[in-house]
Amino acid sequence: MKILYVLYHEYERMPIHAVEVIEEMNRQGHQVIVVTAISRHFLQGLAWPHTIQVHRVPIVNLRGLRTLSFFINSLIVLPFWFLKESPSIAYERFSLTSLATVWITRLLSIPLVLEVNGISVDELALSGSARLRLHLHKLVEGWVFRGSDLLITVTEGIRQWIGTEYSVPLEKIETLPNGTNPSRFTPSDKGLARKEFGLDPERPIVGYLGSLFPWCGLELLIEASLLILESIPDVLFLIGGGQAEMKVDLQRRVKHLGMEQHFVFQGEVPWDKAALFISAFDLAVAPAQFSNPRSGISPQKVYAYLACERPVVGSDIEGLGDMLTREGVGVSFPSGDAERLAGAIIQLLQDRELAQTMGERGKQLVLDRFTWERVVQKTVRIFKDILESRIGQQET
Repeated sequence: MKILYVLYHEYERMPIHAVEVIEEMNRQGHQVIVVTAISRHFLQGLAWPHTIQVHRVPIVNLRGLRTLSFFINSLIVLPFWFLKESPSIAYERFSLTSLATVWITRLLSIPLVLEVNGISVDELALSGSARLRLHLHKLVEGWVFRGSDLLITVTEGIRQWIGTEYSVPLEKIETLPNGTNPSRFTPSDKGLARKEFGLDPERPIVGYLGSLFPWCGLELLIEASLLILESIPDVLFLIGGGQAEMKVDLQRRVKHLGMEQHFVFQGEVPWDKAALFISAFDLAVAPAQFSNPRSGISPQKVYAYLACERPVVGSDIEGLGDMLTREGVGVSFPSGDAERLAGAIIQLLQDRELAQTMGERGKQLVLDRFTWERVVQKTVRIFKDILESRIGQQET
């Protein structure tokens, strides 16, 4: 199958989700044409085979103009590549610029499947966006969702919200959780991992690797750390990844509490070192919190932690806490409750046998249910159903 994958992203790097899906589609024998504004330097580092073609949309790389310039230039560039490549289907990770893809695919009668990873208006509200921006975002979002042939959401909560908020028929929305790559995320020797990152081989380490946004809950972890230290005074909190502005704010909070010796902010971790970084943990945390957790979550980082055989302490948001408890791969705590977060961390740090058992179960859970291979197989099956439905409609 020939798939034209459209991707706009606010940062110069391509989201790992997109990289993994594109590579897995290629491994499964599909031809993928990627149209994106991701930087040439990043794309060259991927060293993709010739069976993955990449075409860049020129943009004005200035804050406030990236999105607008991608949208305008997409209206010019996308028709050319759709007509030249004649893909079977178009696939896009939702952004406001998806409106251009909706217009063009409808004009050219090419089916469009849109991937939706969250309730973006909730995320914008948590980031303090102005009311006018939220209103415009919802307006465009509604046009895009209703104009796509099918939506794939990563949680049932997002599916139900889109159906209710935008009057999109639920039969037009599929739910397909995220995954991870177990061949990339394999556990390494903990001692070697700690040596690589200059960490004490003996200290208990609570780790996090991922984006740093207000809803990720790391402020709560800092609050809980004071309680954890009362029981485990040599504990170290290892934080990797994230946005520079948020990282500076977290470091300021830690310094204000006089906790610098108990926190290490590693900054960005190269993707080929991510599994090694996670292997330095004794346990991983996912203290996500939302003011309205209606979307649920399907967190890639948690599947990566589990693939590396690390137990997870996570908040009780749908898709995270219920999964950890049901599968016996971690401990859940009420979202926003620092005392319960501290208690869960203390429990696993003090019960090493339980932590090891949970880690081993987590690895098997990922292999059974949360691999990109399975995600892509199901995605392509959805594509085929859409194409067969269109053929049936043409015949009648």
